[in-house]
Amino acid sequence: MPFTSRAELRASLRNWLMRPSDTLRLTDAILNDMISLAEIDFFRRLETVEFETRNAAFSVSAEFTTLPTGFKSFRRNPFISAATKTEIKLVSPSDSRFLGDPGMPTVYCIEGNKLRLGNAPDTTYTLDITYIGAPAAI
Repeated sequence: MPFTSRAELRASLRNWLMRPSDTLRLTDAILNDMISLAEIDFFRRLETVEFETRNAAFSVSAEFTTLPTGFKSFRRNPFISAATKTEIKLVSPSDSRFLGDPGMPTVYCIEGNKLRLGNAPDTTYTLDITYIGAPAAI
């Protein structure tokens, strides 16, 4: 049965989980938590082409830049969208190239929800990124 709203999903879960003799009510808050936990588990496992996104105009101007909402992983290494199409290579966060002088980025790593670039950009660069994202919540 397809659900057209979160309320319908909660009602169905309530009917499925509760026996007629149950006196404890499953509140909307409890059911929302259950749905959110299930989504986290499902979305962690899903990496399909439907969730792949390309952004050919991802702007970076500092060593740390917040990644797009829902970002899970890069599908391929990003590259600078200039005439050179310079690929940026993945390295360990402890790589000494992060300590170099500002300039055109040559390496990257992911730290939390941030893209860390080394060399720190000396100006604003436009990256072409393709990444796996998380689907929208139910």
